[in-house]
Amino acid sequence: NITVHPLPNINISNDTTICPFTSLQLYSHGGTTYQWSPTTGLNNPTGSSPVATPPPPNAITYTVTATDAFQCVNSDSVRITFFPIPHINAGPDTSVCLNPGNFHPSVQLQATGGVSYVWNPSTGLSSSTISNPVASPTTNTTYFVLGTDANGCKLTDSVSVFVLDPNLNIIVDASKEICQGDTDYVNVINQGSSNYSWNPTQFLTDPTLLSPGFFPPDTTNYIITISNYCYSKSDSVLIVVHPLPQLGLNPLDSICIGNS
Repeated sequence: NITVHPLPNINISNDTTICPFTSLQLYSHGGTTYQWSPTTGLNNPTGSSPVATPPPPNAITYTVTATDAFQCVNSDSVRITFFPIPHINAGPDTSVCLNPGNFHPSVQLQATGGVSYVWNPSTGLSSSTISNPVASPTTNTTYFVLGTDANGCKLTDSVSVFVLDPNLNIIVDASKEICQGDTDYVNVINQGSSNYSWNPTQFLTDPTLLSPGFFPPDTTNYIITISNYCYSKSDSVLIVVHPLPQLGLNPLDSICIGNS
């Protein structure tokens, strides 16, 4: 007698649409062994229920081939498509001013592209769950906003709020020691889109940067002038240059073989 076994009845996940950069667990039943194809984004392409993290934006179709105890084989497939990538925007970097003559210690942020928002850190914010909180930081702060769009998809963006304070010592280091021929950097407090000007301009990688590389041949005092809508002030740092050690070698001589 010839026994004809039916093909395995594969129950597989339904076609679905997911948010970009998220994962989905696939399901299949009816076999004893499984092989999924393609394997792109699958954590276990030979399991019955692998986790799929396919790369957006193009749709992908996963096909599972299942083999049962009688070595009968059947296959089925599931198609995964993507919602659009959310366009969450935290807005441009901005600043507050602590100059008594031009005092505005807060600024309103504005996130767009979502239907709900969560800001982090919440320190200095009037609210961490609205699109447009008022920020009053006391130090330079980068705020991250997690936005959720109408499809439930999430994306994070950030905005930096710089605290412009004329009372700050802009250069953290009073001096910096280097060896002759070396290049080093000093710690300068970021003042955002201010204008930066170093003097003297020699032996700097770029005298208009916040923190250029310093490589003077001799000890030099450098002065930075920072200008913005809030204030204009200068600060300085001494770059101390140590000379390289002088190596003393005996003059070359010669001897005959056998002599000492």
